[in-house]
Amino acid sequence: MSIKDLVNKYQSNRPSYLKSSYNETQLRSDFLNPLFELLGWDIKNNAAKPTNEREVILEEPLKANASENSKKPDYTFRLYAERKYFLEAKKPSVFIEINNDTAKQVRRYGFTAKLKISVLSNFEYL
Repeated sequence: MSIKDLVNKYQSNRPSYLKSSYNETQLRSDFLNPLFELLGWDIKNNAAKPTNEREVILEEPLKANASENSKKPDYTFRLYAERKYFLEAKKPSVFIEINNDTAKQVRRYGFTAKLKISVLSNFEYL
């Protein structure tokens, strides 16, 4: 499969993906995981690395301080065990290009972890 194949798959069934019943977990499984695997990231930990050495951590808990509840970005991308960026996924029916709350959410994650880059995606937009 290629990125072009993923885009074609999405475009061919776009109306069904835009329904509110198509959820974020399905989007991650159907599109975001394959996309980032095609880009060379070991999403599934095929290399069988221990947690502290994985390239991608799913829903890694973050805390700004001990009194706060944990925040969990959908993906933490790392190189040599160092966080590089977060990816927050939203289902396609969430219009991230105009929804300020989703952008604020991923910015808070990045700010808490002192990262320069945080990414938001509903696959249609990145």
